[in-house]
Amino acid sequence: QSGIYRYDLTDLGREYWFQSIDNRGNSGRKPFYNSSFCYGPKKIVKVKDITEKTYESGLYRKNQTNVYVKIDYQVLDTPDWALNGQEKIDNVYGEDSVYLPNKTYPDTITFIKGDDGELYHEPLAYYLMKPRST
Repeated sequence: QSGIYRYDLTDLGREYWFQSIDNRGNSGRKPFYNSSFCYGPKKIVKVKDITEKTYESGLYRKNQTNVYVKIDYQVLDTPDWALNGQEKIDNVYGEDSVYLPNKTYPDTITFIKGDDGELYHEPLAYYLMKPRST
């Protein structure tokens, strides 16, 4: 179709590419593909706060206790392709889409407390940045 482009990734790009496939509620339709790029692991610089909250009707079960951990983090080893393409990436995904080295960012990580007292990571807390629609 006019205005639709197909791109292919280099071997380096494939190393940073993450794709999840969502088949929920499709009722026989094709699956929905979420694609995103991941680069540079997070390093927690500081744990600022830990709070617990119990929900009578939680997302996964009744009387679900969530543990919220507020942190400051840095992204390590931001690759040159992200730094060199920062303006292009910001134009597609919005300002501040590229996390710069040696800069600290805030975040809250959500855990679910199991009946065994162990903490389990909340899978919906993962943030996938999608391109802005123009």
